Parts: sequence; C-alpha cells; structure tokens
Amino acid sequence: MNVSYLGWAIESSTFNTKVRAHGDADGHNFIYETGAAADFQANRNVSVIAFGSCSKHTYAQPLWRRIAAQNPDLWIWLGDAVYADTRLMPFVWMVATLPEMQKRYHSQKYHPDYQDFLKTKVPVIGVWDDHDFGSDFGTKHFIYRLRVQDMFLDFLDEPLDSIRRKREGTFASYQFGSGNRKIKIILLDVRSNAEPSYPCDVLGDRQWKWLEEQLRNDVTELTIIGSGMQIVSDIPFIEKWQRCPSSLDKLVWLTQKRDHVFFLSGDVHFSEVNCMNSSSSGYPLYEVTSSSMTHSCSSSLLPYGVCDWTLKNVVASCFRVTKVITDTNFGVIRINWYSNPIEVSFEIHGEHGILSSLTISAKDLERKRVPASCPTAIEQPNWYWKRVFWISVILLGFLAFCLLLWLTIIVFRWFLKEVLKDIDLKIKNGFVKLRKKKLKSE
Repeated sequence: MNVSYLGWAIESSTFNTKVRAHGDADGHNFIYETGAAADFQANRNVSVIAFGSCSKHTYAQPLWRRIAAQNPDLWIWLGDAVYADTRLMPFVWMVATLPEMQKRYHSQKYHPDYQDFLKTKVPVIGVWDDHDFGSDFGTKHFIYRLRVQDMFLDFLDEPLDSIRRKREGTFASYQFGSGNRKIKIILLDVRSNAEPSYPCDVLGDRQWKWLEEQLRNDVTELTIIGSGMQIVSDIPFIEKWQRCPSSLDKLVWLTQKRDHVFFLSGDVHFSEVNCMNSSSSGYPLYEVTSSSMTHSCSSSLLPYGVCDWTLKNVVASCFRVTKVITDTNFGVIRINWYSNPIEVSFEIHGEHGILSSLTISAKDLERKRVPASCPTAIEQPNWYWKRVFWISVILLGFLAFCLLLWLTIIVFRWFLKEVLKDIDLKIKNGFVKLRKKKLKSE
C-alpha cells in the first residue's frame, strides 16, 4: 500500500510490525504507527538536508531565499522556530499567555518570506527547544507544555491523527530512501520530559526507551540525531547536554549500536562543527550546530564585535574543529551517495554564501578498535587573551562582591543605627513618663 506523507510516497510493506494508516478528509498527509521502526518512512532518496534554528517573527528573514536556492530535499527545524515566550530584558524571559503564544506561532508561520519558502514544497519537519516550548530553560514542569505542543505541531502542519499528537513530547523519527541510500533522522525533545534537579535527565524514561529502539532497529547507511541544545560542547554559561553528564554518557553509549551516526543542533546563536573522539562509539562523533537565522550575536548584552571576539578567543569549545560563525546562518548537509565510500559535507551558509564547510568520509564513522580521529581544529583560541579574559572576569567578580559587601554593611549600619535610635528614643520617653507619674504622685 502506498500513501502520501509530506508529498512523498510511503511504503508500508517494508515494516514487519503492525502498520495503521491515517488520513484527512482529502486523503492526504497519511502517517503510520510502526512500533520500533521509524515513525515515518519515505522511499524518495535524500541528498541535501537544510536545517536551522532561532527565528524571530518580528525580524527580517532573508535567509529563506538562500535556503530555497540550495534545492534541499528536506528542511529541519532544530528549536526556537517560534519565540512564544516574552523577553523582558536580555536573558530574562516571561511565560506568555496561551492566546499570545498562538499569535506568535501564527505570525511566524505566515511570515511572507517563510510562506514563499513553503511554496517550494520542500518537506518540513522539526523538534522544539525552550522558546517554542514556551518557557526559557523550560522542563517537564512547565504547566502549558501539552497545549503548546499542539500549537507547535499545527505550525508543522502535522495531521490531526499523527502519532506525534499522541505522545507527551515532540520527538520523532524519519527514514528516507531505499536500498543502500537509506538515511534515518531522529529528532530528540530535550524539554517535555527533562528533569533539571538531581538526578537530572534530558529525555525521560519513555523517550530513552524509544531512542534505544530507534538505534537498535531498522539499520540505515546514515543516522542523524537532532537536538535543540548542543550535545558535543563544553562551552560555559550555555545550556548543553554536559549539564547532565549521565544523560550525555548514555547518549554517547547508545551510538555504539550502529555506525555512521552524527548530530545536529541549534540554540546558541552561533554556528560551528564539534568533534569528540569517543572510545564508547568506536568512531569520532561529529555535531553540526547552526544558529541563529535572524539575530545571532546581536541578541546578547555585548556588542556584536565583542561577542564575536569572545566566542573566537575565549569561550571556544575544546571540541570545535571549524571556525565559529556569528553571522545569521543556516546549515546544509550534502550526501554524495555516488562516492565510495560515501562522503558527507557539513556547510554553514549565510545570506551571501558559504561561511564554513567540512567534508568527512562515512568510512571514518565506522566502529573500529583503532577508530579514526577528529580533524585538527582550524581555529584555536588565543591562549594569552583567554587567560587575560578569565583573570579579568575573576577580578571583576571579586570587586563586584567587595562592592556589594561594602554596600550591604553601609545599609545594615544605617538600619541598625535607625533602629537603635528609635529604641533609645522609646526608652527615654518611657523614663520621662515614669518621672512625670512620680512627680504627680508626690
């Protein structure tokens, strides 16, 4: 049986598990429930995958024309497709009302530039991060998470009877291609089931079980795992998987269940390629981060030039192997199925062309006793300026602490003086009253 999903043919006979088809009144947008196999499957080969994150509906969005020019076979949202919460000041966000969130989803979906891109009929899939989730740094304790989930799936035009609408979370898996050109895309929801307190957890029990099944079954030539926040990064001050070491450890360990796995991510308002030499997986783990599509470094408290310099010279991840990109950007994965072995190119594009690129061989993503190594980093932070920066941060922090302590002592002394003055006055008044009473009695 063949039906249509995202404009592509889906072959249900490829699954050994029980399959159930659904459709709308027009007979379109069918999906399948497939057990441990991929949630969705399409036979069409995929060679060019575009992806991005962090797009504000109130900002200009010129990158959509550039994205369409790459003729992608697929577009992936990797979080913050919509800023549904309300920014009070830099780094301070407030949860918006549900009607206001709905308006913001509508504004992004019907943004003229995005609508022009949708008219190209490029299939769109995605997973959310904290801002389209509705709560900055949001976790499973966010009170609106299930209702906002429907808004997000509506934004993606997910069918009403989609399996994604029956889950607590937006995670999903897709398998594309046939023969020796199969590729699997696994999108992880790092918000809906996240537990920030001890013991911390990024995915939650149900999603971990689902992920293990996705990596154990249905082996493909390439496997892409997408996450809203960075996986292979140790940059301080940002949300990342390393904030929950046990979850990162488990994710890396799970990659050993198959060859040819790499990661995609967004969130951080800059772009880079990271690589970790992992003895657990038996091959280097690559991560391509693309962010942001509309505002990049300009959204921070620091001027753009300072933010750019800091990311290049001070807070660079030790896993970074390409230069960092701080301009607005999107990512492109190009797969050369005709080369032997298969080659995969990671590209970061800006409004006027390619800003960074790296090509790897699928052969280097195979488990070996002596695995391949990550490439040598193109751009290394300046050792001198990095030390100067952190020493300055420590000194400024110490001075700020001393200033705060000094102000606290001054305020406390003033408060204590006023309190004691008031007590002293009351005692004096008490003695005066006693003296007057004594005089009257005499």
